[in-house]
Amino acid sequence: MPITPKPDKNKKQESVVSEDVIKAIVNRGGGVPETDTQQTTTEIIENESGLKRLQLRLKVDWLIEIDSVRSKRSKLAVPSRHNWIMEAISEKLDREKKNGIRESEVL
Repeated sequence: MPITPKPDKNKKQESVVSEDVIKAIVNRGGGVPETDTQQTTTEIIENESGLKRLQLRLKVDWLIEIDSVRSKRSKLAVPSRHNWIMEAISEKLDREKKNGIRESEVL
């Protein structure tokens, strides 16, 4: 059951905003907003914790192998996939530093 009656189609509804204001808005047009925060692929934007979110695509075979290796650790200390991957990246970076590869050579 409706709370208000159905509006009469023949009755002209009065506009709250004047016709001139509407025309001014339409004639002003629009555009793409300009922002200072557009990111490029080379920029690193950090949040308060110093972390950057990213999307990582891995082969299904790699995920299966990672899960297999993770499950072989002590049941009390099985790391999450995320933590395991972070640990692997850290170990790789440490190895590269020990081998004498500087950051400037990699970039």
